[in-house]
Amino acid sequence: MQNFAKRFRQLRKEKRLTQEQLIADFNQKYNYQYASSTASKYETSKRTPELGALQDFAKYFEVSVSYLLGESEIRNAAGALGEENFIFIAGKNGIRRKYPVPADKVERFRQLLEAGFPELLQDFDDK
Repeated sequence: MQNFAKRFRQLRKEKRLTQEQLIADFNQKYNYQYASSTASKYETSKRTPELGALQDFAKYFEVSVSYLLGESEIRNAAGALGEENFIFIAGKNGIRRKYPVPADKVERFRQLLEAGFPELLQDFDDK
Protein backbone atom coordinates (compact mmCIF):
# COMPACT_ATOMS: atom_id res chain seq x y z
CA MET A 1 0.00 0.00 0.00
CA GLN A 2 2.82 2.37 -0.84
CA ASN A 3 0.45 4.60 -2.83
CA PHE A 4 -1.78 5.04 0.21
CA ALA A 5 1.21 6.03 2.36
CA LYS A 6 2.34 8.70 -0.12
CA ARG A 7 -1.16 10.04 -0.64
CA PHE A 8 -1.89 10.13 3.10
CA ARG A 9 1.28 12.13 3.74
CA GLN A 10 0.56 14.50 0.85
CA LEU A 11 -2.95 15.21 2.14
CA ARG A 12 -1.73 15.76 5.69
CA LYS A 13 0.87 18.23 4.48
CA GLU A 14 -1.74 20.06 2.41
CA LYS A 15 -3.65 20.62 5.64
CA ARG A 16 -0.41 21.88 7.21
CA LEU A 17 -0.77 19.54 10.16
CA THR A 18 1.80 17.52 12.03
CA GLN A 19 1.12 13.81 12.35
CA GLU A 20 0.07 14.31 15.95
CA GLN A 21 -2.25 17.23 15.12
CA LEU A 22 -3.91 15.26 12.33
CA ILE A 23 -4.63 12.23 14.51
CA ALA A 24 -5.89 14.38 17.40
CA ASP A 25 -8.25 16.27 15.07
CA PHE A 26 -9.39 13.10 13.31
CA ASN A 27 -10.01 11.31 16.64
CA GLN A 28 -12.13 14.20 17.86
CA LYS A 29 -14.19 14.60 14.67
CA TYR A 30 -14.80 10.90 14.05
CA ASN A 31 -14.72 9.52 17.60
CA TYR A 32 -11.65 7.31 17.18
CA GLN A 33 -8.96 6.65 19.76
CA TYR A 34 -5.87 6.29 17.59
CA ALA A 35 -2.45 6.76 19.16
CA SER A 36 -0.45 9.77 18.01
CA SER A 37 1.97 7.41 16.23
CA THR A 38 -0.76 6.11 13.89
CA ALA A 39 -0.11 8.69 11.16
CA SER A 40 3.58 7.78 11.13
CA LYS A 41 2.70 4.12 10.69
CA TYR A 42 0.35 4.99 7.80
CA GLU A 43 2.96 7.17 6.11
CA THR A 44 5.66 4.49 6.32
CA SER A 45 3.37 1.66 5.16
CA LYS A 46 3.66 -0.14 8.48
CA ARG A 47 -0.10 -0.03 8.94
CA THR A 48 -3.22 0.68 6.89
CA PRO A 49 -6.62 1.69 8.23
CA GLU A 50 -9.59 -0.63 8.27
CA LEU A 51 -12.35 0.09 5.76
CA GLY A 52 -14.50 2.23 8.07
CA ALA A 53 -11.54 4.39 9.08
CA LEU A 54 -10.39 4.59 5.47
CA GLN A 55 -13.81 5.98 4.51
CA ASP A 56 -13.65 8.46 7.39
CA PHE A 57 -10.15 9.58 6.39
CA ALA A 58 -11.46 10.16 2.86
CA LYS A 59 -14.23 12.34 4.32
CA TYR A 60 -11.73 14.12 6.55
CA PHE A 61 -9.49 14.96 3.59
CA GLU A 62 -12.52 15.60 1.33
CA VAL A 63 -11.35 13.12 -1.30
CA SER A 64 -12.62 9.83 -2.65
CA VAL A 65 -11.39 6.55 -1.20
CA SER A 66 -9.91 5.74 -4.63
CA TYR A 67 -7.86 8.93 -4.52
CA LEU A 68 -6.73 8.26 -0.95
CA LEU A 69 -5.59 4.77 -1.96
CA GLY A 70 -3.65 6.21 -4.90
CA GLU A 71 -5.86 4.39 -7.41
CA SER A 72 -7.17 7.58 -9.02
CA GLU A 73 -5.89 11.03 -9.84
CA ILE A 74 -9.39 12.49 -9.46
CA ARG A 75 -9.56 13.87 -5.92
CA ASN A 76 -13.31 13.61 -5.63
CA ALA A 77 -15.32 11.95 -8.38
CA ALA A 78 -18.56 13.60 -7.28
CA GLY A 79 -16.91 17.02 -7.27
CA ALA A 80 -15.29 16.45 -10.64
CA LEU A 81 -18.61 15.49 -12.20
CA GLY A 82 -20.62 18.04 -10.25
CA GLU A 83 -22.97 15.38 -8.88
CA GLU A 84 -23.12 12.41 -6.56
CA ASN A 85 -25.50 10.05 -8.31
CA PHE A 86 -24.53 7.05 -10.40
CA ILE A 87 -26.20 4.11 -12.09
CA PHE A 88 -24.30 0.84 -11.87
CA ILE A 89 -24.98 -1.83 -14.47
CA ALA A 90 -24.07 -5.26 -13.15
CA GLY A 91 -23.80 -8.69 -14.66
CA LYS A 92 -23.12 -12.10 -13.22
CA ASN A 93 -19.46 -11.21 -12.73
CA GLY A 94 -20.04 -7.91 -10.95
CA ILE A 95 -20.23 -4.27 -11.97
CA ARG A 96 -19.71 -3.72 -15.67
CA ARG A 97 -20.35 0.00 -16.13
CA LYS A 98 -20.85 3.09 -14.00
CA TYR A 99 -22.84 5.99 -15.42
CA PRO A 100 -23.18 9.43 -13.80
CA VAL A 101 -26.75 10.67 -13.43
CA PRO A 102 -27.27 14.45 -13.43
CA ALA A 103 -29.08 15.63 -10.30
CA ASP A 104 -31.99 16.96 -12.34
CA LYS A 105 -32.57 13.48 -13.86
CA VAL A 106 -32.55 11.45 -10.64
CA GLU A 107 -36.27 11.86 -9.96
CA ARG A 108 -37.16 10.90 -13.53
CA PHE A 109 -34.97 7.80 -13.28
CA ARG A 110 -36.69 6.88 -10.00
CA GLN A 111 -40.11 7.25 -11.66
CA LEU A 112 -39.05 4.92 -14.45
CA LEU A 113 -37.81 2.34 -11.97
CA GLU A 114 -41.00 2.56 -9.94
CA ALA A 115 -43.08 2.03 -13.06
CA GLY A 116 -41.13 -0.98 -14.29
CA PHE A 117 -39.52 -2.47 -11.18
CA PRO A 118 -41.25 -1.25 -8.00
CA GLU A 119 -39.77 -4.11 -5.93
CA LEU A 120 -36.25 -2.77 -6.54
CA LEU A 121 -37.00 0.44 -4.68
CA GLN A 122 -38.81 -1.04 -1.68
CA ASP A 123 -35.63 -1.44 0.36
CA PHE A 124 -34.61 2.17 -0.24
CA ASP A 125 -37.87 3.93 0.64
CA ASP A 126 -37.20 3.76 4.38
CA LYS A 127 -33.69 5.22 4.13
